[in-house]
Amino acid sequence: MDGRVFEFNGHARTVATASQMTTGWRSILLQAVDPFLKKNGVGMELPVSISGIGGDFHFGLALQQRGTEEMKQDVRDTARRKQGPRP
Repeated sequence: MDGRVFEFNGHARTVATASQMTTGWRSILLQAVDPFLKKNGVGMELPVSISGIGGDFHFGLALQQRGTEEMKQDVRDTARRKQGPRP
């Protein structure tokens, strides 16, 4: 590894539920979703993905499980696009 490319996948766990983190009408709507997001005794658990090159990073939900090789290829493709065409 050159120390510039990174790919992290995991779960973000919160004490509060989704409806407790918002106010107003959004809170009321999210009360219906709370039971689906509660797992392992925490308020909410979401799969997250953080990837990037150097200072350019991307946060997102990891809703689809992807293979390690597929993720590495995506990072390599992004690195090539940032470097531009080769002479």
